[in-house]
Amino acid sequence: MYQILDSLKNIPLQDILSLLNVLILFIGFLFGIYQWAHANKLKRAEFLKQIIEKLYFDEQLSRFMYDKIEYNNDIWYTNDFHGGPNEDLTDKFLLNINYICYLRDLKIIKQTNLRF
Repeated sequence: MYQILDSLKNIPLQDILSLLNVLILFIGFLFGIYQWAHANKLKRAEFLKQIIEKLYFDEQLSRFMYDKIEYNNDIWYTNDFHGGPNEDLTDKFLLNINYICYLRDLKIIKQTNLRF
């Protein structure tokens, strides 16, 4: 230990200050990366929240999901489906689900973001 302290006496003060500057810069860089990753995670969560709110709180979509998809055992895709009121709701619902899958394929959102 004494040898290390003795060898530090031979290093000029300017070199020690330069080393400290590099160390502080490196710590600041790591902190910046951490902040950036945290901000991206929050943006992904907020973005997904907006899509999910659209699915759950849009009165027509939530009623459609509840009535037709979740609890309806009847066949609702019949010949009069096209041009009927369910066609637009089905398209709107599937468009949102497709968009979530698209974002997942692009790795903008992750599987862990989809767990509730």
